[in-house]
Amino acid sequence: MQLQTSWKISGMTKHQVSIKNVKSFQSLKLEFNFSEQQMIVITGKNGIGKTTIVKALKQIYDPKVFTHTSSEGSISDSSEISVHLSHHPEVIFQYNKHLKALDTKSVLPAKNTVVAELPVPFGDRFRRYSDVSAIDVDLRTNIATSNYKVADELKAFLVSVYGHLSSHRYENLCETRVKGTKYYFIPQEDDYYLREDHFSSGEFFLIQLFRFIKTGAKFIIIDEVDIALDAVAQVNLYNALTEILQGTESKIILISHSLALMKKTPDGALFYLESIQGKLTLEPKSFGYINSDLYGFKGSDKYILTEDPVLEGFILFIIQYFNIQPDYEYKVIGVGGCNQLKTLLMKNEVDELFSNLENVLAVLDNDAYPDFKSSYEGRSGVVSSGIDDLELFIYLNRETLFTDNFVPPYAESSRPKTASKSYWKWLTVDRTPLCRPIELYKKVVEQAVEESQLLAGHLKSFLYRD
Repeated sequence: MQLQTSWKISGMTKHQVSIKNVKSFQSLKLEFNFSEQQMIVITGKNGIGKTTIVKALKQIYDPKVFTHTSSEGSISDSSEISVHLSHHPEVIFQYNKHLKALDTKSVLPAKNTVVAELPVPFGDRFRRYSDVSAIDVDLRTNIATSNYKVADELKAFLVSVYGHLSSHRYENLCETRVKGTKYYFIPQEDDYYLREDHFSSGEFFLIQLFRFIKTGAKFIIIDEVDIALDAVAQVNLYNALTEILQGTESKIILISHSLALMKKTPDGALFYLESIQGKLTLEPKSFGYINSDLYGFKGSDKYILTEDPVLEGFILFIIQYFNIQPDYEYKVIGVGGCNQLKTLLMKNEVDELFSNLENVLAVLDNDAYPDFKSSYEGRSGVVSSGIDDLELFIYLNRETLFTDNFVPPYAESSRPKTASKSYWKWLTVDRTPLCRPIELYKKVVEQAVEESQLLAGHLKSFLYRD
């Protein structure tokens, strides 16, 4: 399988990885640039090649990682991996027939600069149990001599992951240093204590991740990050990690199938590794797109796909406002962008992610409709919402729509499209009191009567039996 893809998240810190003739990849080139966020999430279907990327970075400190963790024949005399980290010369690994492994003569980055954590059973997080057990005598000595202190930072991190209801569990969490490394424990009654390796598997993993960041690892990539984390922890993980990354130079890539984690990942930080017409691509995608392609939405009769969640909400409002009583079970899905919408429609025609093409309708903003319609080669229905852009409509007509002073306190962009996005967020998220989206949709319908009636007509035709 040939993979030729180049993608960027703009920024000053840049890491590059190239993989040639390893496992199913003939040529894989990736460029990781971190800018506004210090962390991204990568997902994709099983077997697509996510773990191979982790192994390529693991190769820096473990030259036999492919030999020990992959099937025979995964590397050959034509295999090559290069890793070029920001502020460090390129490291090139080539096949060594004497070692039967990939080897290098390049200067390696300092120890623990890169952390590449593999999934069960090969990840270092699972080997740490024996390391903690081995220092038990030293730990006992430190406790007996009161050579420890409250672990405030770790305590705050664990509470932010597991929620405030967990704060009592970590109230007495302590740390001590043994042979230059911090270890964590909770004192118990009668001189007993609970070592970190006796915490839950999820807690133990989070402690290792916390340790990676706090000990100065520059580039961390974790496979199957959601293993052993409950639903609450998966929801809170992204924000909790974002907080402790502040003030550090660490950059993190999380590889996960957790819908809870993906849903919390902001736009531009969620990437999808997929095969499209025989070519693998790794690009930023919306949660709606990924959820549809990974898991599908079987179970409804009809599916309405839209550009984004704002238009998704408007369609649901139109159905309610015009008292449309569908004859079919239906689902409205905000995909995220015209290109992603078009890709999902084409995939549905081949794989039926949703249903057969007659049961799928795409609804576009009116300004995007002409170009989409002319370039779309599929056979599913495509209609216009009648409104050029909902957020822009509210922004441009705010003096007419609102009687009160609805001018935001921040300096607005000179570009109406950009300003309208910020204005919508201010109205629905930041302003006090908030405007519910349903209130804004009602203003649109009352102002754009004919356009709204036309959209209602399209929806009736799709959701009613002939």
